[in-house]
Amino acid sequence: MTGAASIELDRLDPTVRFTLDTEHGDLTVLALGGMVYATQPGETDPSKLWLEIDQDNRDNPLIQFVVAYSSLDPQRVGAAIAAAGTTVVAERDHIAGRELTRYTVQVAKAKLDGDAFWFPAMAFKDVRGETFTTEVWVEPGGRIARYQSRLELTKGADFVVKVDYHHWGDLVNIEAPSPGQVERK
Repeated sequence: MTGAASIELDRLDPTVRFTLDTEHGDLTVLALGGMVYATQPGETDPSKLWLEIDQDNRDNPLIQFVVAYSSLDPQRVGAAIAAAGTTVVAERDHIAGRELTRYTVQVAKAKLDGDAFWFPAMAFKDVRGETFTTEVWVEPGGRIARYQSRLELTKGADFVVKVDYHHWGDLVNIEAPSPGQVERK
């Protein structure tokens, strides 16, 4: 699964827009002002473009995605790695012409405090082993440019979470859909 997201984390209630490529079409989710909306891939009726999702239903995978997005805050990623990780390798690397330092870190699941790396804390129990590998690319001055975690699961398919950080300080302009385009469930 791949996608892109815009996130404004400088609020009590984060503003998020993410789009994921799915087999049924693009799925876009908006979270703003305490509301969560999702498109309906494959929907042909333009009057029902968006579903309003009950944000209190923490069992809903889309709500879990939205809640977990705040754990992608690069400051939280850095803090989680510092608290739970042991650096194995540090070497120079390049991304898009920028010289960076790439750290390979073994992260101890038991030392993670709450949600981290886009996962709710409870999801780490399904990660195989006591540690997992995370790579972090850091710009001169300490800003995280990318991180990538490889997670081998005890059930289901293994996967990689990779996040590139860019467009720092750009305005995030996320607007709610018009009420006429929202179907409430």
